[in-house]
Amino acid sequence: MNFLLPLVVALPLGGGFLLALLPGRFLKFSSFFFVLVAISILLSSILLLPGTGYYEIGGWIFPLGINFSLDGLSRLLLLMIALVGFAVSVYSASYMDLYTSRIRFYALFLLLWAGLNGTVLSGDIFNRYVYVEIAVIASYILVGFGCAPHELKAALKYAVLGAVASAFTLLGIAVVYSITGTVNIAQLAARFSNFTEPVFIGSPAFFAGFLLVLGFGYKSAQAPLHVWQPDAFSAAPASVSAMMSSALVVIVGIYAMSRTVFTAFGVVALLCWLMVFLGLCSVFLGLYYSAKTDRPRRVLSYQSISQVGYVLLAVGLGGIVYSSGESLNLSIWLLVGGLFHLLNHAFFMSSLFLALGSAEFNTVDVDCCDAGQGIFVDLPLVGCVSAIASASAAGIPPFAGFISKFIIIAATWAAGFPFIALLLVFSTLGALPVFYRYISRALQGQSPVSRRPVTLLMKGSLIFLVVLVVSASFLILPPLRSAYLDSAAVSLLEERPYEEKINEWEKIIKDAGDSDRKTGGIEQ
Repeated sequence: MNFLLPLVVALPLGGGFLLALLPGRFLKFSSFFFVLVAISILLSSILLLPGTGYYEIGGWIFPLGINFSLDGLSRLLLLMIALVGFAVSVYSASYMDLYTSRIRFYALFLLLWAGLNGTVLSGDIFNRYVYVEIAVIASYILVGFGCAPHELKAALKYAVLGAVASAFTLLGIAVVYSITGTVNIAQLAARFSNFTEPVFIGSPAFFAGFLLVLGFGYKSAQAPLHVWQPDAFSAAPASVSAMMSSALVVIVGIYAMSRTVFTAFGVVALLCWLMVFLGLCSVFLGLYYSAKTDRPRRVLSYQSISQVGYVLLAVGLGGIVYSSGESLNLSIWLLVGGLFHLLNHAFFMSSLFLALGSAEFNTVDVDCCDAGQGIFVDLPLVGCVSAIASASAAGIPPFAGFISKFIIIAATWAAGFPFIALLLVFSTLGALPVFYRYISRALQGQSPVSRRPVTLLMKGSLIFLVVLVVSASFLILPPLRSAYLDSAAVSLLEERPYEEKINEWEKIIKDAGDSDRKTGGIEQ
């Protein structure tokens, strides 16, 4: 199935290119084609679930060319992106009636999707940076897609700060290359593991890792690097906010950061502590600001920051425990809790943003919808979806959000960090009144005047996502946990990824050197 690896990037890239060429009169065909591409990507991602492997693009042998790698973590995240992307694509086929230039939206959305898939699969840190930029540049345009003054202002703020973060990332990659002479992740893991000098504050390796963590931390809106996200999520179309909150900030931020700190650098404790610090700041600043505002979009934006903070905190603590050599089992449980919450966050946050978008689609009075009062009164399905997704986000049992938070807190306590565990308990309890107020305001009061009914496609997408929110709890069952979550955690801790490829390349170099010594030079 390795031949499918380039396909999950080529499908959205090619589909977006073809859609951009279509004239405006092919609007209905463009919607059909857009959803067809989304279904194709979803099927390809499902077919890749059982496999692992390596794909050398253009036949260039490892590590000379661009390569894609698939392991337990990347295949899980590919599926997550595909599930959310499919739901958002079907939803957008109706929701984008609120906007003009729907064909351009489809093309940009597929470009964003291609960047996310390429980020997950890329086998070297430079091409990962390129795919990250493809995704975020498309998101800059999508945030300001409505062209209203506040939308353009939010997009400009996002783009300017994003350029600074990209500079940090590119400089970090340059430092890594100057130290190791390669950007291939498997080779980086091998060369960093052979370093006799530990990574310490002030060393070139720590400086490079620090720059990369800052750059990717901005992309994932980790506090205090989060200043762009509330404005961007409030201004963007609801389908864009759903995709960005559930996939973009997670993949181009958390995934790229974790792969760098864990796989390339080999679990550096100092960088893991930096991840823990950013995670704690995100958990509490996101909670604080979500409690201060009544505007629904901003409540969800700040809660997304807080929920992603749990993921980064758990991953960072997992790395600290692993680097200390105390308990591999506890380290894996911390990573499992973080990855499980990452999936839950993708499902419940996309559900919440699309449900809110349905209320905006239905309501004439934009100011009333922005206040959040009574917007779900005449929309029972939308209100039900929001209530279930909010319960999971707030950590109410038996929903999957409670299970993932419980795993993180329990493993944090068992790992010898009781103070951090108590802080997480406090933050979890603090989220309850935030979501209660959000849902109670939306379900009470006078209903706004309706503009148009929520379409069948939009309702189908909401039902699909809420089924994912509920059924995610089954991932904790031992067979499913072992097949997906445990394998993802173990692949993140793997110190020498694709060691057989490294050995094969070293043998080629050795054989070439032996031949050169025997013949007095390599024949041209």
